[in-house]
Amino acid sequence: VVALSLPDPRPDALTAAERLAARLIHAREDAMLTNRPVAARLDAQGYAFVQMSGGEWSAVSEGPLRRQAWPEGVSPNLAGDAERLILFDPSGLSAPATIELRAEQPASVRIDDQGRVRVHG
Repeated sequence: VVALSLPDPRPDALTAAERLAARLIHAREDAMLTNRPVAARLDAQGYAFVQMSGGEWSAVSEGPLRRQAWPEGVSPNLAGDAERLILFDPSGLSAPATIELRAEQPASVRIDDQGRVRVHG
């Protein structure tokens, strides 16, 4: 038996957007289940999640919400900001946001005011 493994033909930005979206959905669900705000901090190097605990923000250091780097060739459009914050409150709501990922073929992640996360690419 011979098995061949071919690289994923999808654009890197789309794959990165899908991974980010899955983690944002997880963060939203975590905020609702723990009744504590959870936020994603995006910067030029990648993204990390923080959660409110004891009145202070603390970084999530393990599991699916640990810090992630952007794949090679993919960068976020932060519109001149050094960092972008996406906050989910304990009810799962969020301010509407669009995260554009630049690459050969760009993609984006959109969060609506109900906290729903969608990938476009």
